[in-house]
Amino acid sequence: MVREMLNGTFRQTNLPNEFEEYLSKREELRRAEIELMSHRERVAELRRQRPKGPAVEDYVFEEIPVKLDQGAC
Repeated sequence: MVREMLNGTFRQTNLPNEFEEYLSKREELRRAEIELMSHRERVAELRRQRPKGPAVEDYVFEEIPVKLDQGAC
């Protein structure tokens, strides 16, 4: 891993011909992915904290015709 800075951003790779716009857009994408991951973790935490809901009653699956145009559904 290369520890070189280009306009305030560490170069994470050592690819030949990396130009400034590419590095800038890649850094923007990296930050967006981190933000998305953080948001997803927040949603998961909210889901874990919600109270227990009502019990779901048992249900039965009904057989239907093999072809959907046979009989009423």
